[in-house]
Amino acid sequence: ATLSKWEEVESGEEERVFKCVVTAGKEVLGCRVFVGIDYPVRAPKFEFSRVQPGNKTSNADGNLKELEMEINTRYESLADNTLEDGMDFILTHQIRRLCAVWEKIATGTQWGSIGGVRVRKGKDRKKAI
Repeated sequence: ATLSKWEEVESGEEERVFKCVVTAGKEVLGCRVFVGIDYPVRAPKFEFSRVQPGNKTSNADGNLKELEMEINTRYESLADNTLEDGMDFILTHQIRRLCAVWEKIATGTQWGSIGGVRVRKGKDRKKAI
């Protein structure tokens, strides 16, 4: 998957909002990224929607909610905490993770484990029906 578009759409006193597009084959993912003034202390927040033919968007896909949870809550495992500035590049790590997971979703590949980090934790790791 590739990051095919990145642009700032809003800039306020408390946060900046960016719009990006990630593509994998024919699958297109629209994203809004909220970066607060306290970055990198607080990680950026991502919201996703699948772009349908005709530029219609949908966020009804269950995978998108799991993807949001993966990117927005499990970011600490992405940074190299052994480096002093490991969290300074968390947005970059989140985008790299997003591209890797979106590639798996778009190709229909099971994405239970990517990059050595288990996505589904706990006793029941089956996909929700």
